Amino acid sequence: MRTTAIASAVMAAIVSSAPAAWAGIPLPDGPPPATSRAPEARAAEVLTLSARFLDARDSNDWNAALALAAPDAVDSLEAVREPGERFNSLAGPRLSRRFTSLTWSRTHHGPAGPGLYALVDYVAVYRGVPHDCGWLLWRSVWGGPFELVQLDRNVLTKRDAARLSPNELKDLL
Repeated sequence: MRTTAIASAVMAAIVSSAPAAWAGIPLPDGPPPATSRAPEARAAEVLTLSARFLDARDSNDWNAALALAAPDAVDSLEAVREPGERFNSLAGPRLSRRFTSLTWSRTHHGPAGPGLYALVDYVAVYRGVPHDCGWLLWRSVWGGPFELVQLDRNVLTKRDAARLSPNELKDLL
């Protein structure tokens, strides 16, 4: 499966960003999860979920995309449907996408409550949009599955890219 290949291809770089021994460490204000998974498995899980969300978003399968969201985040993520559909109609097919980083955080006061957070940065190229980048924020509570809680997307169109000098464009990418 392509999603698994993507996760495997970047695993060596991703795992180095995870805390060395976070598995089994109690999450905020409570006991450790009943089962612990290795950092490599959690990284693969987050990258696989990220690819699934972005694939669904790119194909306008919003039900599948929003099924990955935390229940408390569905309403705010629903707001990206209409702009996403407009983007998809203008952008055309995706030519490439890669994950550029995975950052871990464990917090009592995260943007969507306590838990283990994984922030996945990505860049993509579409036929009609040469520079698309953003991030997906995933949360796991008490060792449970990761659920999407926030996202952001930034786009640089061909027209806007043409207005930039080569150095300005290099600094952005």
